[in-house]
Amino acid sequence: MKTLKRSLSLFLAMVLLAALAVPAFAATETAVDETVSFLCYNVAGLPIPSAFSPTKKVVPTATKKIGQVLNNCGCDVIAVQEDFQFHGILARQMTNYPYQTFTSGGIPVGDGLNIFSKYPLYNVERVAWNEAYGIFTQGADELTPKGFIKCTVDYKGLLFDFYNIHVDAYGSEIDCQYKVKQFNQLLDYITENSAGRSVLITGDYNAVMHSDVNARLYPIMIEGGGFKDAWCEVINNGDYFQGEDKYERINYFASLYQDYWGYWDSVERMLYRDGDLQLTALTNEYELYVDENGNPLSDHASCRFDFRFTADRYVRPEMELKEPRRESIFSAISRRVHYFFHSLNLILTNLWSWATKGEYR
Repeated sequence: MKTLKRSLSLFLAMVLLAALAVPAFAATETAVDETVSFLCYNVAGLPIPSAFSPTKKVVPTATKKIGQVLNNCGCDVIAVQEDFQFHGILARQMTNYPYQTFTSGGIPVGDGLNIFSKYPLYNVERVAWNEAYGIFTQGADELTPKGFIKCTVDYKGLLFDFYNIHVDAYGSEIDCQYKVKQFNQLLDYITENSAGRSVLITGDYNAVMHSDVNARLYPIMIEGGGFKDAWCEVINNGDYFQGEDKYERINYFASLYQDYWGYWDSVERMLYRDGDLQLTALTNEYELYVDENGNPLSDHASCRFDFRFTADRYVRPEMELKEPRRESIFSAISRRVHYFFHSLNLILTNLWSWATKGEYR
């Protein structure tokens, strides 16, 4: 009997020790020092026939070449915008990127946003802007569910949140009013869904730090959101064109490059914020990809940044990780029908407004 009690006591002691050891194992702290590379590129995948294109570009052909270039760029994570009707052509070239988001479709039902990664992607979510502007003008932003796509990247055991965005086009006063709304919507979403995690936001911001003050990118995302801008930090010595000498710096870059588009303070941007990992922007590169005849493959340049990820005591957060899943046929058909008739209603309503009041947007 005594032997049985001793055995039982020993067994219970071992169970207790094991229970105490589990949380200690789950909360293992590790030092981190990694370099991760990102590339952002608006692929200009609008289904425009070459006969109506000012550059006479054949979009499917250009998309295939873009995919081949991106597949060999060596970056860890790639974000693309305006990836619409020809996503299949682009994705088939990206053999070095086994982790890819599933397309949401072409115009007018898709947002044109996708992510290609060498590392696993989880918790993919697409969010359309609550408000946009333009049906026949200003980039026709209301005719697609533009917005942002968010995911959690698992880079060698490190988890961070990655956003790919496409903000309203053009820079008129009314366009900027909607950009302000969109930046605020983005920041609200990040505050609620990425709390405590390191965040990187790239994409086509359709705003530049040095001139688009009405878009309020700096006060909303930098001052209000605690983000840093990679280009300002790496190339502009941490200057966000807020000081009295901003025009001196602007004139310097303008004389050096003539045009900012794709060369310095570009609409392709990368904003980042520390969380359980510390992020430091290291290098940047803009590349205007061209075909064999020297013609640009897109009306945008790509934007690449390398970041250093560090932590003295990183603990992988305990969170549910859901793998991306292809949309069900029923959901895809339902969503496509909804957006098609939504766009048709906007067009007809706007035509009626133009015919009766002489107003259109």
